[in-house]
Amino acid sequence: MWQEVVNGGKDDAAACIVPTLDWLQRLPPVDVALDIQRWNLGAGESAVMHHARELAADRAILDDAAARRCARSINIAMTGTCGVIVLAKRRGLLPKAEPAFRQLQAAGLWLSEELIAALLQEAGG
Repeated sequence: MWQEVVNGGKDDAAACIVPTLDWLQRLPPVDVALDIQRWNLGAGESAVMHHARELAADRAILDDAAARRCARSINIAMTGTCGVIVLAKRRGLLPKAEPAFRQLQAAGLWLSEELIAALLQEAGG
């Protein structure tokens, strides 16, 4: 959800960058489908899954564990933020993946050292 991201404050990288991205499409608020509402997820996670389904998206980006369980139960393919970083590194869009994982860690996303090591191996460095 747009507000969740852009209201992060002046020290939040996403809050500063997202409003400047001309390729990013801001979708209008929706009445989320009942099968998604029943999971009592946050507004952002619910909207992501609703739009993923409605737009027949290849996948949704979800990090929240309950949202990922919901997506699996209603057959929405997904990846997490770390998966996006791995893909960006593999495609040569990032020279190194580790700084991105460390930034996520610093922002409060729980990433163990073992997980980071596995992600770095998957990303190829």
